[in-house]
Amino acid sequence: MVIAFVIHGPISSSSCRSMDDGISVAFLPFLQGKKESAVGAQKHSLFPSLLESSSLPLSLSLSLRRWKSDDEFSRHDHDEGIINALSFWVIQWIAVALCSIIHEAFVVLTRRISSMGGACSRKRNQQDDEDVAHGGVSGRCTKSPSSKWLWTSFSRSFSDVQHDRGKCPSLMDLCVQKIIEDIGKYRTFSKLPRDITQLIFNELVFSRRLDEVSLEAFRDCALQDLHLGEYPGVDDKWLDVISSQGSSLLSVDLSGSEVSNDGVTLLKDCANLQSLNFNCCKKISDPGVQHLSGLSNLTTLSFRRNDEITRKGLSAFAGLINLAKLDLERCPKINGGLNNLEGLTKLESLNIRWCNSLTDDDMRPLSGLINLKSLQVSCSKITDSGVRHLKGLHKLSILNLEGCQDVTAACLDSLAALSGLLYLNLNRCHLTDEGCDKFSRLGNLKVLNLGFNEITDACLVHLRGLTNLESLNLDSCRIDDGGLVNLAGRYFSMLFFP
Repeated sequence: MVIAFVIHGPISSSSCRSMDDGISVAFLPFLQGKKESAVGAQKHSLFPSLLESSSLPLSLSLSLRRWKSDDEFSRHDHDEGIINALSFWVIQWIAVALCSIIHEAFVVLTRRISSMGGACSRKRNQQDDEDVAHGGVSGRCTKSPSSKWLWTSFSRSFSDVQHDRGKCPSLMDLCVQKIIEDIGKYRTFSKLPRDITQLIFNELVFSRRLDEVSLEAFRDCALQDLHLGEYPGVDDKWLDVISSQGSSLLSVDLSGSEVSNDGVTLLKDCANLQSLNFNCCKKISDPGVQHLSGLSNLTTLSFRRNDEITRKGLSAFAGLINLAKLDLERCPKINGGLNNLEGLTKLESLNIRWCNSLTDDDMRPLSGLINLKSLQVSCSKITDSGVRHLKGLHKLSILNLEGCQDVTAACLDSLAALSGLLYLNLNRCHLTDEGCDKFSRLGNLKVLNLGFNEITDACLVHLRGLTNLESLNLDSCRIDDGGLVNLAGRYFSMLFFP
């Protein structure tokens, strides 16, 4: 008995596969009923044959034919052969079915995007069965099924996937890339599911193809994240479309842009904003900052390198009760304004590096920030008295006092109370050997930077007890081989010394 599979449909070539048990599996356009056809056919697997076929799906039929042969099969071999052949056929049929399903899905997706059908997706962290209204747009929004099954690399740009040699891009990647190539043909994406629209926006930014004209297609799309940091041409006109995302908007990065106070005003109605980044936005001053006072859901806010913001602008921060991360690095005119942070008890990270007008009085309001974990106060005018205001911050694990030249080893009295301190930077301060015995009380330190101080070998004696220390910087200190003996037997992942 010989089992033959017959595939009706266009086949590139006849093929045959002989099994160990004597079963011949033949893929023939026409079965002649002759043993020579099966035996003489070229051995070939089913799946490559299907890939070479010009149409899918194929129609399969199972034909059982009995041919006479010189060596008759035993009944046992006969039964086992039938089972093996049937199993093989079922597996291959499933493969064909899957190919057909994927093909149909691609067709449906392409039609859907072309017709701009669908609806905006749900808000971040919201259940799929909840309705979400567009912020700034009237009323209702229809729901659409999740489209996440259509791609395997949602967070990756198509440009990245293109360079992944040997890997096939997902259907979503292919569709998005086609839209990017024809971006001028689309007037609006507001009817697409939000996750697809977000992917299109991200790819346009990544490929530097987004401009003021194509941006208009994203009006009222309920996007969540608009990261345009250092993107060329961004100004107040862009904020009109950005703010149209309304209550859906969660994160905006406009670093290095030409956005001014007028543009910032447009964001005041985006009530659910959680993260704002205005680094190096030189046209934003106190009036612009004050427009943010009502955004009580903000958790992250950054205004690095701004010479225009003063203590008057910082008055807007008093209402940002959920703020967890604030970055004001290189804002030289904010002295006297940190008192507006007193009620921000959720603040965990504060960066005021290179705010060189800050004094000890500016440290006093920080004493109530009980959840503060990271504090950067480099290159300011604070002294040991200012550091004393920090001794109640028991959750503080990172403290950077680099370049505070009026800070001495006396500050270690206050810092010894910070049992959770892991990282301490006293680089370029005014440390001498006097008072260095207090280092022994900072037993949890993992990283210690003492570079460019007037310490000698005598200081290293007091570091022997810091058994958790992993990184030690003694750059340009007066240390010689005799002092390093105190560190013998210790392993450091990083060690800097003259």
